Amino acid sequence: MKTLSRHFPNLLTLGNVISGCIGLHYAAQGQLREAAYALAAGLVFDFLDGAAARLLRAESAIGKPLDSLADMVSFGALPAMLWYVQMAGHTPVRQPWWAHMAWFIAAAAALRLAKFTIDQNQQEHFSGVPTPAVALLVASSAWWQAPDWVWQPWVAGSLAIALAALMLLNRPFLSFKFKTLRPSHEANPWRYGLLLGSLMLLAGGGLAWIPAIFVLYLTLSVIALKR
Repeated sequence: MKTLSRHFPNLLTLGNVISGCIGLHYAAQGQLREAAYALAAGLVFDFLDGAAARLLRAESAIGKPLDSLADMVSFGALPAMLWYVQMAGHTPVRQPWWAHMAWFIAAAAALRLAKFTIDQNQQEHFSGVPTPAVALLVASSAWWQAPDWVWQPWVAGSLAIALAALMLLNRPFLSFKFKTLRPSHEANPWRYGLLLGSLMLLAGGGLAWIPAIFVLYLTLSVIALKR
């Protein structure tokens, strides 16, 4: 039982890996919503593995690098594939290279996760936009009712580069690693405000409103963590 409890968080992390792989399969088949649901499952596993490690006091040397590797699959490769599939569907046959700009998302996620693995300071705040936030934004595109011009190569390619840049941006962004649940503690009012605003947007507009939540997250992070 002790051995199981020690390895249980890592098993949850592997659930994140498997979710990402399933999502890649669906994305390659053009089943974007199924891929997005798999990404969401990976996010759940990503939350649970950290919570289980703290609850069971089973944090290990392999835990953090394994978590980053799992995140690279679910929140790096999978959102890049989702973006690539949608770009490829709108890219002129004579210009296929445009769609490959989607892979900037995966490259930036890899670099960001590598930096996160060795950076011991990213506890209460993140340096750069976290990969799960970008991944959720990309996954929500499966529900967008966007006009065709959004998927024109130069627009979608520019958006991919912008998302990559946000992940590598050298400024703090809010995290949800609470030191205490007290509403008055440091940045907690902004965290609770983000949670409340997100719930209201989801209740009013559904998953297609995740871009609005993403903008709200960026805005509150800038206001709360002024340099």
